[in-house]
Formats: sequence, structure tokens, C-alpha cells
Amino acid sequence: MALDPKLIIGAAVLGFFFLGDKKSTKSNATDKKDSKDDSGKGDLNEPVGPNGCKEGLKDVKGICVDDPDLDENGNPINGNGSGGKLASSDLFISKDCKSFAFGDKTGDAWWKAKGEKAAKQWIKSGEISPYVIAFEMLKKTGNCFKNFPVRTDFENWFEYNKAWLDWIGKNRAPWTLLVLVKNKIDLTQFNGMETITADPKKSNYGLVFGKQFNEENFFAQFKPMILTMLQLEAGTPGILLGIKEYADPSYILTNIATYMFWITFPNIPFTDLITKYKKGMLSSIPFWNQLVDFTSEFDGQSIDLESEQF
Repeated sequence: MALDPKLIIGAAVLGFFFLGDKKSTKSNATDKKDSKDDSGKGDLNEPVGPNGCKEGLKDVKGICVDDPDLDENGNPINGNGSGGKLASSDLFISKDCKSFAFGDKTGDAWWKAKGEKAAKQWIKSGEISPYVIAFEMLKKTGNCFKNFPVRTDFENWFEYNKAWLDWIGKNRAPWTLLVLVKNKIDLTQFNGMETITADPKKSNYGLVFGKQFNEENFFAQFKPMILTMLQLEAGTPGILLGIKEYADPSYILTNIATYMFWITFPNIPFTDLITKYKKGMLSSIPFWNQLVDFTSEFDGQSIDLESEQF
């Protein structure tokens, strides 16, 4: 399956709410073993592994190289970090974090040469969340993921999820890339248990669910974000979409469902999604209706996000 950011994306939130709280299944015995050999360490010109790079190599923008002044292709690292013309297996993220590109356009070459190897290293180390693996892989690519919210940095769930919404709003391209890589990991390594993909070119976005997609778990993990959105919309109706005609309490549930739909499928142009929302076309998509129904379960409930445990 191609890794084309225009065609495949989804399951944005799954696994996110446990980032920072989740503990690896890696044992102390394994830790000791890894310190004695090269297990979990990236080789020359390969992604940095869970345990860094092999002896003699250095981490340069997430790649193990033997010269810190060169990128993974042996080119001098220039001001924008692209290293010149991209090789087919390269991934480039602009310095301003507003765009990203694969050398072969689709990302297949990057995945085969670098992405899959790094993902398998993290899985072998004991990590089982595709989302966490994607984050760990991408955070070494530069500063675009430097300020990504991590649960342990916040005192309660409301502040954590609010910071997460703020981050996505300011970093749409990095978020799209993160979800893209997360989905590829899940689809190839975990039979798509956490993934739904969307095609923005189709009228109803042609949603496709992973082979072993678990609907109950997927929606259950939306709960902290849904509760945060309910509090935000209750205080300022329409705040999520930023559209005056939907700044009314009667639209809170559908506003939230629409924004969650976009977060789940960030490859869908936001303006296109809003156009369909205004025309009432989203109601023909079962998944959007499920988001509305799930949100309605918590509407009006008194739940303290400052002390609630998830």
C-alpha cells in the first residue's frame, strides 16, 4: 500500500492519549543485553534505533551517519535541512514546518529503505503503540515535533488535550505526516487495528477500515479529547471550527464531530470538509454520525477533567 499523503491517513487520536504514560514492555534484562551489543541500534545511513546508533556512528537528523556535517546521503546539510536534491528514499520537512515531501512523492521508497526498519526496531524493543513508534521516529527529524505535548508535562487531562488541540492547529503538516507514518506502521505491522483511511477525492471520502480494526477501543480512546472539546464549546460555541454561523449551542455536538473527523483524516482539506458540513453532506457518512452519537453520550455530564483518570 502506497504511503501517499493524499490518499491514506487516519486514526489520528488512537494511542495519543497514553503518550507519556505508556510503559514499554522491555525488561531490565533486555536493557542490560542491549548495552552490551548492537541490538536496537541503527546501522550506517539507517534511521536511529530505540537504543541509538551503532558504535562509531552519530545521530544526524534521525539518521545514523559517520560524519555529523553530512546528511544521510553524504551531502552537506544546508540552511533548510534538505541536503540538496532529495533521493527517492528521502523525507524532507521544511524548516518552517509548513510542508513535507518524500523523494519519490509517495513515500514507498522511504518506508522500504528506512521507515520499516526503524518501526521494527521499536517493536522489537517492546513498544506496541503505532502512534508512539511514529512519534519516536519523527521527533528526531528536527524541531517540528520539539513542542509536541506529552502527557507527563501536564497536571491534568484538560490542559493536556487543550495543548494538543493548539499544537495541531499550528502544526497541520507535521500532524498529517505523523498520522501518515502511524497508519503505515499499524497497517503493515499490526493488521490495521487502529486505522481508518480516507480518500479526499471521493464524495464520501471512501473510508476504509483496517483488517482487524477495533471500533470499541477506537471510540473509547476519544473520550478525553471529546470531554475537552465539550468544555471548550460550552464556554465559546463554535470555537473549534471558527465559523460564526455555528457559534450556537445547538451546533456543539456536530461541531465537535466535524473537527474530530478532520483530526482523524488531516489529508482532507479543511475547507472541503466545512463545505460539506454546511451543506449537510457529512450526515451521509456513518463514521461522522458515530462521532456525533459518541459525543452526545457525554453531553451534559459533570466530569472533572482535572481529576479524572483515563
